[in-house]
Amino acid sequence: MILMGLLFIYPQFKDKFFKSLATFANKSSQLSQHNFVKIKYLGEFLEGSLLGFVWSPCTGPTLAIAIAMASQSKDLVHSSLIFFFFALGASTFLLLFAFLLKKFSFFQNIFIKTGAFLNKIIGFILIIFGILILSGVEAQLEELILEILPNWIIDLSVRF
Repeated sequence: MILMGLLFIYPQFKDKFFKSLATFANKSSQLSQHNFVKIKYLGEFLEGSLLGFVWSPCTGPTLAIAIAMASQSKDLVHSSLIFFFFALGASTFLLLFAFLLKKFSFFQNIFIKTGAFLNKIIGFILIIFGILILSGVEAQLEELILEILPNWIIDLSVRF
């Protein structure tokens, strides 16, 4: 998290990092389009690994919950439905984002103008949270928040 925060604050490092990821993705894509089966599967594996690297902070906890729910199910159909709806939920928002991206392209100029400033703010937030997590202060803050929150909110957050 701290590393990503630094990448957001210093654009020259962010550009180098994402260019290296783009180069890796391009090479793996070229391998997956190769006619020789072993190389093709290697390329697909590399593409999947890159996607997993990018998605893991976002989907990891949710996928872990889906896996835990499916493993407790005694019915194969129920387990399959859990993963089906997980995939449907993940893909729905990606498709919705892709379709709406064109409709809201007029925001592009606003994002371009404020992007550098917003990147620095996001970078500082990531660094602060990274330091809080490494120092253990994040757990203390969580305890404090849990003491302050009403029980109905806590119950709601763990019910599903």
